[in-house]
Amino acid sequence: MRSFYVETLGCQMNKADSERVAGLLLAHGWKETQAASDAELILVNGCAVRLKAEKRAVNRASEYVRTYPGAKVALIGCVAEWRGQELLSTLPGLHLMVSPARLNELPDLAQAGGIALGHTMWGAERTEPRRGMGIRAWIPVMRGCDRNCSFCVVPATRGTQVSFPPSFVMERAVDALESGYIELVLLGQRVSAYSYRGISFAALLKQLAVLPGLRRIRFTAPYPSDIGDDLLEVMASTDVVEKRLHLPLQSGSDRVLKLMRREYTITGYLDLVERARALIPGLGLSTDLIVGFPGETEADFGATLAVVRTVGFDTAFTFAYSPRPGTVAASLQDQVPAEVSQERLARLVSAHHEVLAEKRKEEVGAMVKVLVEGPDRKDPRFMMGKTSNGRVVILEGDFASGDEVSARVIGLRGHTLHAAHVRAGGDQSCGS
Repeated sequence: MRSFYVETLGCQMNKADSERVAGLLLAHGWKETQAASDAELILVNGCAVRLKAEKRAVNRASEYVRTYPGAKVALIGCVAEWRGQELLSTLPGLHLMVSPARLNELPDLAQAGGIALGHTMWGAERTEPRRGMGIRAWIPVMRGCDRNCSFCVVPATRGTQVSFPPSFVMERAVDALESGYIELVLLGQRVSAYSYRGISFAALLKQLAVLPGLRRIRFTAPYPSDIGDDLLEVMASTDVVEKRLHLPLQSGSDRVLKLMRREYTITGYLDLVERARALIPGLGLSTDLIVGFPGETEADFGATLAVVRTVGFDTAFTFAYSPRPGTVAASLQDQVPAEVSQERLARLVSAHHEVLAEKRKEEVGAMVKVLVEGPDRKDPRFMMGKTSNGRVVILEGDFASGDEVSARVIGLRGHTLHAAHVRAGGDQSCGS
């Protein structure tokens, strides 16, 4: 029997794509292996959003070509679409290259090899996924983006924005819940812009929230200026919807945001944060931040630090600007030297950690409800789960994935909450 191995590098969309690739190949008679050394076909699903991620994917494919000369190595996903034609000549031995929109062509191409690049109308997403272990199911609700931020390759790698029919999303959700998954994660490059024949993202959430067996529903990643009170009100009033928002800020400077072609201002962003927190008590907030964008001055960077300290994000994904050839930002004047970007990045991370440490100290002693996901990756003696507002919690005790546990925060492990189960009557089942 033909065998394959798929390695996923990158975001949740890549993870969802890999599940569809596995489901597609299994449906066509292939067998999935747990090690590249056992596979006839090795697929690397790579990211191209940042240069570091792109290099990692290309290097992994190159490594597999060298290490397993008898295997067929495929590079798929965003990195294939972004650098496909170039890699055909610079990466000898690569058997196959397929873009995200054409993954449904893999079975036909797998034996003969070749390329399938470019964008199509949605269709590859109809493939039945092979989901992994755990409580969580990835559910893509749209593909692509129409924003064209000056630093971003997503419109080039994923195409223009396409929202999938609500009936398709519901079908995928029901299938996941009936298969035993209890948490759904709705995916889209700009998920809050979902719109299908008058059905908004807020309306879609309301439809999904009543499905039997659903314990939690999450979504990523919204775009700040797409978020209206209708979405916030659904989050506030619907128990199963996670009380957390991922709001990519990117920069705290209006001048830099304009260069980035982000369609919001700092005043508008902070107003959104205020409205969201007023409607959703205890709201968790995460963000993305870029330092060293072309033309960023020390004053611009200082404005970013100020917003980070004002908002007090629970999680911040921080990056030094990575030039992507072919984007508008790559041709801008005043490129910031790498050493300056790295120094600013270190200061940004330090500032965020200082704010986060103070916030976490305030949570010690609080009661939380935790949806258990599984053993903690760093220490399997503990279980790991999340609260309804996205806080990561480690628990002592004999719990199973999917359990909902009432617990008291008794300490911190870094910035992670350490909690003890509280039995009915108030007794704790474990100590610190």
